Amino acid sequence: MTLERTIHIDQIGPVRFERSKRAQRLNISLRPFAGIRVAVPPGVPLHTARKFVLSKQRWLARRTDQMRETEAQHQWMVDALRDLEPSSVKKELRQRLDDLSQRHMLPYNAMTLRHQKTRWGSCSSQNNISLNIQLVLLPDEFCDYVLTHELVHTEVKNHGTKFWEHLGKIIDHPKRVDSQLRQYPIIPREIIG
Repeated sequence: MTLERTIHIDQIGPVRFERSKRAQRLNISLRPFAGIRVAVPPGVPLHTARKFVLSKQRWLARRTDQMRETEAQHQWMVDALRDLEPSSVKKELRQRLDDLSQRHMLPYNAMTLRHQKTRWGSCSSQNNISLNIQLVLLPDEFCDYVLTHELVHTEVKNHGTKFWEHLGKIIDHPKRVDSQLRQYPIIPREIIG
């Protein structure tokens, strides 16, 4: 049975319940501009998932308030995204990527620009780098971090120790920067309009 239902819960607001074959247990996630989602494992009925959410009502209310503040702070990103010209963004990001590639001797094959839902960038096994158009709105430090992160993936294809050591030779405290990057949510395309 497919389960995808949104239920309004007092003091929290809308909560989206989705059946997930990969979920081992009930899992709640909150994402700015995307709201609250509950991953429901196979065999768990909706009323059990709803009870679970109600047991977390205080925690969710606090987190929802924080999420709404984050959304308000990043509304400028939504407005800026509506005005972006994809061709000029692609040109700017390609130049930055090329500069970093040459400076750190990390060649890549091709670059594409997309409205990605959950990632700032990715690197394929053929060293093709895909970048999120929203990167151009990040502060330079974070934009360059993402570009460098993907370039390092041209040599190390995972996030193991070797990857972080290599990235750490280029960027000071890369795990700290990676953590700080999370303060900038990726805005879902449907919010942009």
